[in-house]
Amino acid sequence: MASESNARKSAADASPSLADARATAAKKPARGRRWLRGVVWILAVWIVAEILAAIALWWLDGGLSIAALHRAQFAAAHPLEVSTGSTRFVGGDHRVVVGTLERPADFVAGDNIPHPYIGFVFDPRSELRPEPINEFGLFGKDSPVRKKSPDKFIVGLMGGSIAYGVSQAGAEALAEALAKSPRLAGREVVVVPLAIPAYKQPQPLLLVNYLLTLGAEFDALVLLDGVNDVVHASHQLRFVEQSPGFPLAWPDRLKMFRDPPRGATANEQARRDWAMTFRNLPAAISWSPLVNLTWRVWDGSLAREAESKSRGASGGPSEFVFTGPRAEFDPDDEGALFDDLADYWKRGSLQLAQVCRANGIEYHHFLQPNQYVELKVNPLHEGDPPPGDASKPMGEAERSWAFASEHPFRDAVRKGYPRLWRGGLELREQGVNFHDLTPLFADVEEPIYVDSCCYMNQRGNETIGTAIGEALGAAADSDEP
Repeated sequence: MASESNARKSAADASPSLADARATAAKKPARGRRWLRGVVWILAVWIVAEILAAIALWWLDGGLSIAALHRAQFAAAHPLEVSTGSTRFVGGDHRVVVGTLERPADFVAGDNIPHPYIGFVFDPRSELRPEPINEFGLFGKDSPVRKKSPDKFIVGLMGGSIAYGVSQAGAEALAEALAKSPRLAGREVVVVPLAIPAYKQPQPLLLVNYLLTLGAEFDALVLLDGVNDVVHASHQLRFVEQSPGFPLAWPDRLKMFRDPPRGATANEQARRDWAMTFRNLPAAISWSPLVNLTWRVWDGSLAREAESKSRGASGGPSEFVFTGPRAEFDPDDEGALFDDLADYWKRGSLQLAQVCRANGIEYHHFLQPNQYVELKVNPLHEGDPPPGDASKPMGEAERSWAFASEHPFRDAVRKGYPRLWRGGLELREQGVNFHDLTPLFADVEEPIYVDSCCYMNQRGNETIGTAIGEALGAAADSDEP
């Protein structure tokens, strides 16, 4: 009897624990269901927010294209890369520009700062550009002020954005081709980047004099140019009434000195920083309509505020500071204008040759290729020109992104280059080592150009680098002084 009583007591004592266990087991699914409901609600709210953001973007922009918003973010973060024409993208990142160039503000980069002697340089403190910038504001981590030595052959590469591209992607090919010269056996070829996008005469001439004054020494100096000297120079006179002799878009570069400059400049910098934040987001997040709407709304606010502050600017120095002497060129006589620009370009090169000769530097001037050049009217081209109206044969794909009949550069290239060819012949007659690279791709079938302006892929830059190296090597191997 006692044992039976104890068993009933033990069962009674155990029953609350069993009840508690059952209650706890019942609560676990409840908590799990609440957590799941919370996640579902969050997802639902997020999806609704994304849908509403997509509708808002559609309403604001007249359509929904996240890719277009990404390009707009790129444009805000890197104004250097933005064309002032009507831009359309084909084949991924391939850019085609059509329409009329209204103002050459596309080369006022966020990492450009005015320079008292050479117009503008890169800002060494800027984080917009992935490449290293030295303390002189030029490309490269090393100083451009080098000293000659028996074991090295130092080549300075000058020019605008095409020369800048060759200094990055074609310098090794240049050095390899030049190192094959027997006279340079055992010497290291050092290519010093001295090119900055948008440079044109007289900036290379002034840059060389500036560096020589600082003590720089070179075995050879190379100038690769042409397009900027006819395209940008003519456009800045005709569209913004600025002297072609002044740096490109000089009024825009001097905005920071206008009154009141600081507020508007701060807004422009804030807009670039805001865009860079979104450019650096992970790819999965960057395609969110909600994320892009966030950028779009605040970017618009910053742009309006900067514009308002710019409109409020008054006073300041004479307009001559921003435009320079325009009377030296006649914008109404197009033929005379391009004749004058070619003479200006030729005189800059001749002065460079004389400076180099006086300092024991070998000087070579190369006329850059461009897809809008017509080789059939080139007096320096000895072979058969490629079919069609481009300076290289183009397949359907390359032509779709690399040739635009209404490109704002095309007219200036076609009118300016024949005059540059004549100027090049005159430079040769005066003892300048002038080389015409416009036929360089006349027999190249595969794609070279990556956009409808002038820029080239890796092979294009390497081909130019090799051509420059071979020309310098031939000069070094000749018996001429």
